[in-house]
Amino acid sequence: MLIVSGENRIKQNLLFGAVLQKQLKKNYAACHSDKDKQMHAKVISGHFLKKYKLGFMANHFISAHLAKKYRDRKNVIYERQNKKDSLGDLHKENICAFLEEDINSSTAPGKRDYVTVRKVRRQKRYMHDSVYGLYKKYLANSQGFLSYQTFCRLRPFWIVSPRIKDRDTCRCVKHANMAFMTEKLYQMKVVPKKSMHELCSQLCCPDTTSRKVCMYGECSHCKTKSLSVVPSAEKLNEQIVYQKWSSRCESRLDKNDKPIKVRIVVKDKISCTLSELVSETESILPSFLKHVYNIDHQYVEMKEKRLALQCNEVLILVDFSENYLSKYTDEIQSVHFGASRNQISLHTGVIYYMDQCISFCTVSSSLRHDPSIRTIFI
Repeated sequence: MLIVSGENRIKQNLLFGAVLQKQLKKNYAACHSDKDKQMHAKVISGHFLKKYKLGFMANHFISAHLAKKYRDRKNVIYERQNKKDSLGDLHKENICAFLEEDINSSTAPGKRDYVTVRKVRRQKRYMHDSVYGLYKKYLANSQGFLSYQTFCRLRPFWIVSPRIKDRDTCRCVKHANMAFMTEKLYQMKVVPKKSMHELCSQLCCPDTTSRKVCMYGECSHCKTKSLSVVPSAEKLNEQIVYQKWSSRCESRLDKNDKPIKVRIVVKDKISCTLSELVSETESILPSFLKHVYNIDHQYVEMKEKRLALQCNEVLILVDFSENYLSKYTDEIQSVHFGASRNQISLHTGVIYYMDQCISFCTVSSSLRHDPSIRTIFI
C-alpha cells in the first residue's frame, strides 16, 4: 500500500494546479469560434470560484468580458447570441397582428380546425391572399424593409393557406367573377398582374388604394388610367372561354306537375373574343374599385372603433350562418325526401368589450336573413 505524506500531497496539488492552468491556457488558445470560447468560459466559471473569491484567476485563461458574463451561469449549455440587427419580439408581434386582422385572414369555423405545435394549440386562420401578396401589403403598410424569407419564417403556424378540402363557400360574387377575368387575362398575357388587388393598384395612383378619390374615380390622374393591352389585333380576335357566376330563373314542375319558376345560381362558361373580355373587364372595373374600397374601409373603421372602445361601449358583430336541417333520433325513410325536414338558422355574433371578446349564437326557426330579424334575435 502506497502512503503519500502530507508534504508530497501538497506538492502534487500544486503541480496539478500549475499543469491545469497551463492546459486551460492552451485549450483557450485553440478556441476559434464564439461557441467554443463560450463553452470554455462556462466550464471554468461557477459558484465555488465566486465563493472563495478566486474568480480573478480565471482571467488568465479567458477574457475578462467572458469571465464576468458567465460567472453566475449554472448550466453548461450553449446560448445562441442575438445579432444587433436581428428581429426582436416587436417585429414578430407586428407580423402576427397584421396577419390576424380580419381583412387578411379569417378564423376557421370548425371545431376540429385547429393545429398543435410544441404543445401549443391554436385555431386555424385561413389567409385571404397568397403569402407573397400579404408580404407586399405588409411592406406597403409598415416602415422599413423586411425580406420575404424572414416574413415567411415569422408567419405564425396557425395562419395557413386554405387547401382544396378547405374550399371557400362564402366568396363574394364580385370578387369571384373578377378573379376569373383577371386570371384569364393573365393567362392570355394581356395584363402583367395575376392578382386582382395588384390590378387595382395599377389603375390607381402609387400607394393610394386606400384613398376614396382614387378608388371612386374622382382623381384627375386615375381617371385616364386603363388596362395596358399588349397583344396584337389578331390575338384580340382570338376566341376564349372563361367562367362566371350568374343567377337566372328556371322553369320546373312541382310535385303536382304545376309549372313554377325558381332562381338558381350556376357557374357558366362564357365564350367570347379576347377583345370582348377586355371591354367587359374595363366596364366593371369602376364599380369593383368602389366595392374593394368599401370593404377595406369597413375593416379599418371597425378595427379603429374596437381599439378605441370606452368602458361604457361595446362593439357587436353579427352575421347569419347557413341554414341547417334538423334530424330526429329515429326516422322513417320518407323523411329523407321532400320538405319533411325543418330548417333552422344560426345567428352568430361576437361582442368586443374593452380587452375582452365574447362569442354567442342564437337559434331561430325563421329563415329570414335581413338586418331587422338579426336585431330581434340579439
